[in-house]
Amino acid sequence: MMKRPDRITAIFGAVVLASVVVVSAFSVSAEGGDKKDPLITLSYLTQVVTPQLEEMVDEQVEANEEALNEKLNDAIDDYVEQMEEALAESAGESSSYTFVTLTAGQTLAPEAGSELLLRSGSVNVSSGSSPVLIDATAGSNLEVGGGMRTNHLYVAPLEGAAVVASVDSVLMVRGAYTIV
Repeated sequence: MMKRPDRITAIFGAVVLASVVVVSAFSVSAEGGDKKDPLITLSYLTQVVTPQLEEMVDEQVEANEEALNEKLNDAIDDYVEQMEEALAESAGESSSYTFVTLTAGQTLAPEAGSELLLRSGSVNVSSGSSPVLIDATAGSNLEVGGGMRTNHLYVAPLEGAAVVASVDSVLMVRGAYTIV
């Protein structure tokens, strides 16, 4: 008879052990995890977490965009200011030919290296040191009192040259100059 109680005890022990395992499994799944091992569902991720993350990213992108726009506008303003200053400093200076109209009696003083081309009218050299202008077309020098020829390219090799219009005249000028 001893074997029977052992068998009953073994069966009873197995049932108790199985019920403990089942209860433990239900209790773990019912709690939803803890801080060390959180459990979340896909619906929670898609309905709660993802929209919150998207909102945070959108806010950050907007803030960064505003900051970048502000920096860009500041840089543009600085550039415009620098260009206006450069243009103010180089008044009467051009890297390409500029048409300049002189009325009778007006004087144009080119800086060294400036180029002049008489298109119409009559212009004479009024001052400067020898040679006052170089006639690049003819390969000669133009001294004080000499008249510029139409469609000839003249170069001012030194500072201090000046030409005066006898009648209303049109010149093409490349480089720095002042009109007096």
